Amino acid sequence: MISSLHISGFKLFRDLELPKLGSLNLFVGKNNTGKTCLLEAVELYASGSPWDMLRVASRREPEPESRKPERFDSFEFSNFLQPLLNLFHREKGHILKRRIRLAAGNPDADLELRCEEMLADIFEHEANFAGVGKNDHALRHRHRRHFFEDGFILMRGKKKSRPMFLEFALRGHPMLPIPEKVLESEGWLHPDLAPVAFLPACGFSNDEAKRLWDKASLADKDELLLEWLRFIEPEVSDLRYISDPDSAHDMPYLKINGDRGRTPLSSMGDGLTRLFHVGLAMANASGGILLIDEFENGLHWEVQSQLWGALFEAASLFGVQVFATTHSNDCIQAFHQAQKSRLIPSESYVYRLERSGDDVYALELPSENLGAALRLHVEVR
Repeated sequence: MISSLHISGFKLFRDLELPKLGSLNLFVGKNNTGKTCLLEAVELYASGSPWDMLRVASRREPEPESRKPERFDSFEFSNFLQPLLNLFHREKGHILKRRIRLAAGNPDADLELRCEEMLADIFEHEANFAGVGKNDHALRHRHRRHFFEDGFILMRGKKKSRPMFLEFALRGHPMLPIPEKVLESEGWLHPDLAPVAFLPACGFSNDEAKRLWDKASLADKDELLLEWLRFIEPEVSDLRYISDPDSAHDMPYLKINGDRGRTPLSSMGDGLTRLFHVGLAMANASGGILLIDEFENGLHWEVQSQLWGALFEAASLFGVQVFATTHSNDCIQAFHQAQKSRLIPSESYVYRLERSGDDVYALELPSENLGAALRLHVEVR
């Protein structure tokens, strides 16, 4: 379990300290205070590989065009690099900090990412090659290999990992995110050191939900997922993925007690789908980390209270550490109610993220202060 975390040079965080973390951790704050960035920093620290670096960098990027450029285009190449460069903290909007450090009190497990080239140098090098002829393949190849082998290096503790070779960028994928099948063909997919499940604010895609459902079913955790759904619909008895003739995809269908046929999950409302996705993420994070962005999305406040209670139990049962973000006072209230029912006060923490200029800092909200603030209707977001 991550018991504390120091984040330096990552996205919005010049230097952020989280001195105490527990089994369940909730982060609140206004927009653009770094709540999602914090989840991404935890994700990167928990697994820490070149593939995870790409995954975090590309998550909020548009889908790439699947075409092969006819010539070397410095503009396209710069667009490819930009998401990776965006991982690094900028001061005053333009100064790139060249080093990211994620530390949790164990030097052998600390993670360091280094960008050896300054952004201005990168674009200067690209400008020098903008006029290279399309037949000069060897020259272009040497230039790109030099950048990718020396430009970004990932380190874990004192042991340097292999440099982040991105040679597949030369073969027609000049933009992030890189399709997963391409990463797999390059040998970049790997089992995480610890299972890490990231549930975005928008939820999982249908294909990702189907993949996670299959994994959970093989591990005999499908009944757990049905229990989550019964928070909203108590009469749910079964869930199966059935081929949809219109979309040619497998879609989730529910069996409701008393109904003859099956009901598409999508027709039951956003709340049930969100619960299903939370359950999928929890079931696939056993012994690892569960990250939930904007926990409250689609959920009524009464369901949030039930779900937080279930998460406290499931976190203990499956050995999962939970990190979640919210904008909602209802969600904070539900978390606090679940928190009060626990006997171990250090098991859960609430932090408020606040921004001052280019700095973000975290203020811990102890349980007793949180309760008083909620009773007095004081803004804690």
